[in-house]
Amino acid sequence: MRLSLIWAMSENRVIGRDNQLPWKLPDEMAYFRRTTLNHHIIMGRKTFESMDCKPLPNRFNIVLTRSAEEFTDVTTVASIEDAIEQATEKSIDEEIFVIGGANVYRVAIPLADRLHCSIIHAKIEGDIYMDEIDFGAWTMTSKQTHEMDAKHAHSYTTYVFDRS
Repeated sequence: MRLSLIWAMSENRVIGRDNQLPWKLPDEMAYFRRTTLNHHIIMGRKTFESMDCKPLPNRFNIVLTRSAEEFTDVTTVASIEDAIEQATEKSIDEEIFVIGGANVYRVAIPLADRLHCSIIHAKIEGDIYMDEIDFGAWTMTSKQTHEMDAKHAHSYTTYVFDRS
């Protein structure tokens, strides 16, 4: 089993504003969808709430929360370790994805085997930031650039890094 983090961030490390993505990049979102489809995904409560408390289709959704609140059609757990245990007990999924938010990324990065990171080539205002990552401990295995066009206000590059 491989634990992967997947996220998009601006050059100034913004990953969110007002509990939403502060950009519309359809091809980057399609990459996210295609990459996580039919896998377990782990997210924090705020990320789940930003999706109107609706699980992403065709994925097994696990929500980390300290609240006793129960959500419909998802599994809730109290820790990243519990989330990984749930994912590995329920299937033989080869790759489990952490999809946000910042606090979940923070606790998952030491456990991660792979990073899927899209860098949006712009400085964007926001209120949620991705922590600095020491990429010296990682090897880039893929890089794809998408230029700005009529549907994409910003160019971006998607990287995949595997732990060295």
